[in-house]
Amino acid sequence: MEGIPEYQIAFVIRYLNIFFTRRPLAKGYLIIVFTKKHDLLTDLSSLECNSLLQALRLINNNLADVYKFDGYNFFCNIGKSAGQNLPLIHFHFLTRYDKEKISPLKILNNHLKYKKLKVLSPEEITSEVRRLRKYFKKTIYL
Repeated sequence: MEGIPEYQIAFVIRYLNIFFTRRPLAKGYLIIVFTKKHDLLTDLSSLECNSLLQALRLINNNLADVYKFDGYNFFCNIGKSAGQNLPLIHFHFLTRYDKEKISPLKILNNHLKYKKLKVLSPEEITSEVRRLRKYFKKTIYL
Protein backbone atom coordinates (compact mmCIF):
# COMPACT_ATOMS: atom_id res chain seq x y z
CA MET A 1 0.00 0.00 0.00
CA GLU A 2 1.31 3.43 -0.86
CA GLY A 3 2.48 5.48 2.09
CA ILE A 4 2.84 2.51 4.47
CA PRO A 5 6.46 1.54 5.15
CA GLU A 6 7.23 -2.09 4.33
CA TYR A 7 8.18 -2.89 7.94
CA GLN A 8 4.63 -2.10 9.11
CA ILE A 9 3.00 -4.63 6.79
CA ALA A 10 2.36 -7.76 8.79
CA PHE A 11 0.68 -9.78 6.04
CA VAL A 12 -0.41 -9.58 2.45
CA ILE A 13 -3.37 -11.88 1.97
CA ARG A 14 -5.44 -12.13 -1.21
CA TYR A 15 -6.84 -8.62 -1.91
CA LEU A 16 -5.67 -7.32 1.50
CA ASN A 17 -2.75 -5.67 3.27
CA ILE A 18 -2.75 -6.04 7.04
CA PHE A 19 -0.48 -3.72 8.97
CA PHE A 20 0.51 -2.42 12.40
CA THR A 21 -0.02 1.22 13.19
CA ARG A 22 2.71 3.35 14.67
CA ARG A 23 0.38 4.30 17.55
CA PRO A 24 -1.29 1.07 18.66
CA LEU A 25 -4.39 1.44 20.81
CA ALA A 26 -3.89 -2.07 22.22
CA LYS A 27 -1.64 -5.07 21.75
CA GLY A 28 -2.32 -6.55 18.34
CA TYR A 29 -4.15 -3.53 16.92
CA LEU A 30 -4.19 -4.02 13.15
CA ILE A 31 -5.45 -2.05 10.16
CA ILE A 32 -6.78 -3.93 7.13
CA VAL A 33 -6.83 -2.27 3.71
CA PHE A 34 -7.60 -3.62 0.27
CA THR A 35 -4.80 -3.86 -2.27
CA LYS A 36 -7.06 -1.92 -4.66
CA LYS A 37 -8.17 1.50 -3.38
CA HIS A 38 -11.91 1.79 -2.75
CA ASP A 39 -13.81 4.85 -1.59
CA LEU A 40 -17.13 3.12 -0.88
CA LEU A 41 -18.17 -0.25 0.51
CA THR A 42 -20.37 -0.69 -2.54
CA ASP A 43 -17.20 -0.68 -4.67
CA LEU A 44 -16.01 -3.98 -3.14
CA SER A 45 -16.34 -7.15 -5.18
CA SER A 46 -17.83 -10.34 -3.73
CA LEU A 47 -14.35 -11.87 -3.74
CA GLU A 48 -12.95 -8.93 -1.77
CA CYS A 49 -15.77 -9.15 0.79
CA ASN A 50 -15.25 -12.89 1.17
CA SER A 51 -11.50 -12.41 1.53
CA LEU A 52 -12.08 -9.84 4.27
CA LEU A 53 -14.22 -12.23 6.33
CA GLN A 54 -11.73 -15.07 5.88
CA ALA A 55 -8.91 -12.77 6.95
CA LEU A 56 -10.92 -11.68 10.00
CA ARG A 57 -11.31 -15.30 11.06
CA LEU A 58 -7.60 -15.92 10.51
CA ILE A 59 -6.59 -12.80 12.45
CA ASN A 60 -8.93 -13.61 15.33
CA ASN A 61 -7.71 -17.19 15.65
CA ASN A 62 -4.02 -16.29 15.53
CA LEU A 63 -4.06 -13.14 17.63
CA ALA A 64 -5.96 -14.99 20.36
CA ASP A 65 -2.96 -17.31 20.70
CA VAL A 66 -0.49 -14.41 20.83
CA TYR A 67 -2.26 -11.73 22.89
CA LYS A 68 -4.83 -13.68 24.95
CA PHE A 69 -7.49 -10.97 24.53
CA ASP A 70 -10.99 -11.17 25.99
CA GLY A 71 -12.83 -9.67 23.03
CA TYR A 72 -12.31 -7.46 19.99
CA ASN A 73 -13.82 -4.69 17.91
CA PHE A 74 -13.86 -4.95 14.14
CA PHE A 75 -15.02 -1.75 12.50
CA CYS A 76 -14.81 0.72 9.67
CA ASN A 77 -15.21 4.50 9.85
CA ILE A 78 -16.76 5.87 6.68
CA GLY A 79 -16.86 9.62 6.20
CA LYS A 80 -15.31 12.49 8.07
CA SER A 81 -18.21 12.72 10.54
CA ALA A 82 -17.59 9.06 11.47
CA GLY A 83 -13.91 9.71 12.15
CA GLN A 84 -12.41 8.45 8.90
CA ASN A 85 -8.81 9.67 8.60
CA LEU A 86 -7.45 7.56 5.72
CA PRO A 87 -9.04 8.49 2.37
CA LEU A 88 -9.95 4.88 1.53
CA ILE A 89 -12.04 2.04 2.93
CA HIS A 90 -10.13 0.32 5.72
CA PHE A 91 -10.99 -1.76 8.76
CA HIS A 92 -9.70 -1.83 12.32
CA PHE A 93 -9.12 -4.98 14.35
CA LEU A 94 -8.82 -3.86 17.95
CA THR A 95 -8.15 -6.36 20.73
CA ARG A 96 -9.98 -5.75 24.02
CA TYR A 97 -9.30 -6.78 27.59
CA ASP A 98 -11.63 -7.07 30.59
CA LYS A 99 -9.22 -5.12 32.80
CA GLU A 100 -8.84 -2.05 30.55
CA LYS A 101 -8.58 1.19 32.52
CA ILE A 102 -9.90 3.25 29.61
CA SER A 103 -11.61 2.14 26.43
CA PRO A 104 -9.26 2.38 23.45
CA LEU A 105 -12.26 3.58 21.44
CA LYS A 106 -12.44 6.69 23.63
CA ILE A 107 -8.78 7.34 22.81
CA LEU A 108 -9.30 6.74 19.09
CA ASN A 109 -12.21 9.17 19.02
CA ASN A 110 -10.29 11.88 20.87
CA HIS A 111 -7.64 13.34 18.57
CA LEU A 112 -5.64 14.88 21.42
CA LYS A 113 -5.52 11.66 23.44
CA TYR A 114 -4.63 9.65 20.33
CA LYS A 115 -1.73 11.96 19.50
CA LYS A 116 -0.36 11.38 23.04
CA LEU A 117 0.00 7.62 22.48
CA LYS A 118 3.52 6.29 22.22
CA VAL A 119 4.80 6.13 18.65
CA LEU A 120 6.51 2.80 18.09
CA SER A 121 9.92 2.76 16.49
CA PRO A 122 10.47 0.84 13.24
CA GLU A 123 12.42 -1.72 15.30
CA GLU A 124 9.52 -2.23 17.74
CA ILE A 125 7.04 -2.70 14.90
CA THR A 126 9.39 -5.05 13.05
CA SER A 127 9.74 -7.15 16.20
CA GLU A 128 5.95 -7.49 16.56
CA VAL A 129 5.49 -8.26 12.86
CA ARG A 130 8.09 -11.06 13.07
CA ARG A 131 6.46 -12.42 16.21
CA LEU A 132 3.04 -12.60 14.57
CA ARG A 133 4.28 -14.09 11.33
CA LYS A 134 5.43 -17.18 13.23
CA TYR A 135 1.82 -17.87 14.18
CA PHE A 136 0.25 -16.93 10.87
CA LYS A 137 2.75 -18.85 8.76
CA LYS A 138 1.18 -22.10 9.94
CA THR A 139 -2.37 -21.18 8.99
CA ILE A 140 -2.49 -18.87 5.95
CA TYR A 141 -4.78 -20.53 3.46
CA LEU A 142 -6.21 -17.69 1.42
